[in-house]
Amino acid sequence: MQIIINLKIFRIVRFITTNISILKRDTAAISGCYTNLGAETFNRGLYNLSEKYLTNAVHLDSLTNNDENLAVNLSLLSLLYGIQYIDDHSKVEQKEKSNDCRQKSLSLKGNAMSHYYAYYGQVQVFMWRKQSDSTDFYYNKFKEIASYIPISMMTISLDVDYMIYYKKYKQALKYLQDNKHLVNTNKINMRFYYEKLNYVYEKLGDYKNAHESNIKQFQLQREISDDNTLMAIANVQTEKASTIERIKREESEKSFAAEKKHLNTLIFSLVGGLILLTTMVVLIFRMWKIKRQANKQLIQKNQLLDQQNSEIEDQKNIIIGQWREVEEVNKKLIDSINYAERIQRAAVSSEKEVSELFPNNFVYYKPRDIVSGDYYRAVKCGKYSVMITADCTGHGIPGAFLSMLGISSLKEFMSTENDAENPGIVLDKMRNFIKTTLVSKDGKTIDDGMDMTICCFDFQNMELRYAIANQRIILIRQNKVLRIKGDSMPVGRYIREKEHFQTFSLKLEKGDTFYMFSDGIEDQLGGDDNNGIGRKFLIRNLEAFLLEISSQPFEAQKTLLDKKITSWRGEIPQIDDMTMICIQV
Repeated sequence: MQIIINLKIFRIVRFITTNISILKRDTAAISGCYTNLGAETFNRGLYNLSEKYLTNAVHLDSLTNNDENLAVNLSLLSLLYGIQYIDDHSKVEQKEKSNDCRQKSLSLKGNAMSHYYAYYGQVQVFMWRKQSDSTDFYYNKFKEIASYIPISMMTISLDVDYMIYYKKYKQALKYLQDNKHLVNTNKINMRFYYEKLNYVYEKLGDYKNAHESNIKQFQLQREISDDNTLMAIANVQTEKASTIERIKREESEKSFAAEKKHLNTLIFSLVGGLILLTTMVVLIFRMWKIKRQANKQLIQKNQLLDQQNSEIEDQKNIIIGQWREVEEVNKKLIDSINYAERIQRAAVSSEKEVSELFPNNFVYYKPRDIVSGDYYRAVKCGKYSVMITADCTGHGIPGAFLSMLGISSLKEFMSTENDAENPGIVLDKMRNFIKTTLVSKDGKTIDDGMDMTICCFDFQNMELRYAIANQRIILIRQNKVLRIKGDSMPVGRYIREKEHFQTFSLKLEKGDTFYMFSDGIEDQLGGDDNNGIGRKFLIRNLEAFLLEISSQPFEAQKTLLDKKITSWRGEIPQIDDMTMICIQV
């Protein structure tokens, strides 16, 4: 999403028009300046500043009843709030503000640009809602308006999003390639261009070009940030040099004036003895007065300096005290989290409990932070030995809260042999529990949940009954890798939610090795990457590695897995909780 403004012209016009408009008290012109400032800061991702400028423009347009400009600024505000909601769906207030501004803009008698921006926002909203009829209607409206406006990155962006919405990825790629010449004169345009290109290549499965486009996108983003930084530094250095030069010039002028005065005094001293004597007396008296005044000023400056030093020392002591308070609060917080980690470790099954049910196993459990959003449970339900792994939304403290909620509910839902016989029903109960529990006080729903795998082993009859919510199991059988899948939806609210989770069964063979894991392992960034961004470990690399080490003792497998992930990460920090449970029949 982008608003196109020529930056060089903008910087010149911004200075001239703003000052002239204020001097002339031209409300409409001032509003136009605020509009340009809001658009520029929006392009650079300074959303709070952009909102301030656009809100000022809306206020001025309302005072002057300028409906055309008001419609344009409301539609720009709609785009501003909309992109913040798309970046973070928890900002429901931004979503409501976006809809309100867009509807107000459409209700006014605006111009082509206001409808252009408003229809752009409408198309994005209905594509996100998967409402094809409304999407097509407003897209056609947008194209009618766009035909009167020179093609811009905003038009290209929406055309590509529309093609992606209907999964016309090859057409989107050709369209981007054909229109590259329209945006390659502007770094901001090119940054958005490569962002779209990266997404299309990913959808086409061309990960090499997708990665190259992603690198170019980040390079341009850094260049944009560097341009702003260098400009600010240059301005500061220029101002500093100008100040130093002015001070030197003033000192030189003072020195020249003093020398001239002294020369005049010598010349006049030659006129006569009386004049000389009188002049010398006057000069000495004047110099003494000046010196006394200078000494007085110096004393005052020293007193002021002492006062400032005292105030600085007081501020220093205040800051040190505040820092100590922060350190104390931080220590208490860390102590509380460490205690929470002990509680969570007690809630998940111990390695001894796992080994009692599954003699041949290893447990790899590595939270990203002190506490984890991953958890696992090993329980006995009649003839079934049950192993459960889960990955909650988020990590750290929020993920830990959600994991404790899941563990407590499992104690109720997975306790009998009948529960183990029907793990899909257990996932249904878990989903209902999560959906009814995660509702805020104002009635708004919370779209958090968890991915989960339930494996119920009947070692007497050599059968496995299992249910999977948005995870996978790797099975190594007779030196071959099999990938076991279930339902592609989480335990929680989901846009393509099915009515029930399925229960599957599988005949076991002696020597079968099952690996149950969270996505933190396959998503870990690392590898040889000159740009320092890293790439994902990916499921195919994990399968190949597990096949390679599957013949090793279980503790050795766990050690090798940890070394492999650590080596892959390199200098890149761990990005998610990582859990893997290995069970061999």
